Amino acid sequence: MKKLIFILLVASFCGYGQNDSLQKLVLEGHYQGVNIYIQNPFSSSGNSFCVKKVTMNDSTINVTLNASAFEIKLSELNLETGDSVRIEILHQTDCLPKAIYNPPPKQHVEFLNIEVVD
Repeated sequence: MKKLIFILLVASFCGYGQNDSLQKLVLEGHYQGVNIYIQNPFSSSGNSFCVKKVTMNDSTINVTLNASAFEIKLSELNLETGDSVRIEILHQTDCLPKAIYNPPPKQHVEFLNIEVVD
């Protein structure tokens, strides 16, 4: 079974308050030591980026939203491996964040003994 860095248990869309021009993309899982990368396209009007706000576990986190891509730096948020994480990405309804990428953790192998067998 492949190890996942951030197990995405839920990816859902739902209305956000009374503002019909925004939706929420919800990602839930467990922190495994790596950050998340998001491609942030322009809205259909072409004059603003899609994502408007990002929260983690109900707290707003600082990310650069006025860019075509941004990183959610989970490694800087005092998380321990295995901690539950709920990320909410508030975005305009006429666009959707793309390429949500959570790379796998680096696997290291340490050889304690090497033997050549005939």
